[in-house]
Amino acid sequence: MTAAQRPGLPGVTAARQTRQRAEHRLVALLLLLLPALRARPAACARAGGAAEPQPPKSYCWEWGSPPREVPGGLHFESVAAASSGTHACGIEWRSGKAYCWGQANWMGKFVLGRADVEDSAVPVEVSGAPRLSSLSVGRAHACGLEADTGAAWCWGSWDGGANVLGHGRAASSPGAVKVLGGHTFESIYTSMMYSAALDREGHAWWWGGIPFVLPSSTVPGGRVGQLTPYSVDTVVPLPGNHSFSRLAGGFYHACGLTKGDGHVLCWGCWCTQDELDMLSHGRPGGPKRTDVCAEVPVGMAGGPGFVDVAASFHSACGLRASGEVVCWASLKGAPSTAIQAGSGINRIVGGWWSRYCGLTPGGAARCWGGGERPEAPGLKFASLSAGWRQACGVEVSERPAQAAGG
Repeated sequence: MTAAQRPGLPGVTAARQTRQRAEHRLVALLLLLLPALRARPAACARAGGAAEPQPPKSYCWEWGSPPREVPGGLHFESVAAASSGTHACGIEWRSGKAYCWGQANWMGKFVLGRADVEDSAVPVEVSGAPRLSSLSVGRAHACGLEADTGAAWCWGSWDGGANVLGHGRAASSPGAVKVLGGHTFESIYTSMMYSAALDREGHAWWWGGIPFVLPSSTVPGGRVGQLTPYSVDTVVPLPGNHSFSRLAGGFYHACGLTKGDGHVLCWGCWCTQDELDMLSHGRPGGPKRTDVCAEVPVGMAGGPGFVDVAASFHSACGLRASGEVVCWASLKGAPSTAIQAGSGINRIVGGWWSRYCGLTPGGAARCWGGGERPEAPGLKFASLSAGWRQACGVEVSERPAQAAGG
């Protein structure tokens, strides 16, 4: 028996018409719901918290020049300019991989962390490096902390033979090598000829070429009053049981900010290369060693109460909570005010040849010293790094606009 047919619709059964009407209703309903379905991801993001930030942009600029975005299309969570060189490195914001770019200077052909690349205008991935949480770049080497373990990894070289990599007697490596000793660190620092790190208790550890930075009597083969460069193959502690929240390295000296009371302690030699040569070889006309060198950390004038510290070639600066920045041009000299209180600066970094930069709470960069003051007008930075030839910063991420409603 055939199905009944509706009058006026020959060949179309009533059942088929019912199915068509149901399909039409379903299509109409989907068209009504489509705008809501498209907005669903934003609603989910609001329900789970703040929306994910857009990828941050990174910029570098030579002193006195406008900032330029780092080429290559990568996005970094942090970027570090070389303390003495024309290169930089960064940590990719999603993967935690380390990348470096720039020119390898005369002291290190492995400065970019690759055996096959010496110079690159765009970032290249560092060979053998694990996922990193932080990094620091010296003159011809760089070091970073493994995100999962806190272990230190270094790459690059120093042609003078200093073991800046902390990997036994290996003075150079085209890829990242693990610093020996099994230490767990919270922060890491590099300078021209040495590397340093703070452990979880704030104790400082050092490795590499350590001319005048560590008390020579505490280093194997060293002696009290020694003023000739020497290098150590292992990680050694800074004596004195000091607890620091931050370190800062100059050329031949270093400084630390003590936890709790905010004293700035410094050690090493504050002098030029010529003055250091006079001291090392006993030639007349140079400064007194006791005036410019300290084998044990000494408190800088003007403390306590500092919240940050930075160092440059042969100077250092301390930041107070008021935004005032004071700087020392000598080990035992009185501080001079570089930035007045109320500036709003809440973090400072040191470059080279007494160049420094600071960040305001709004992310504006303010720099001083060295006769040039690159401020990158119009940009807001989440982090900033200053080096010999350039400064680099990661711009504050802008969050996408959230749709109204819920």
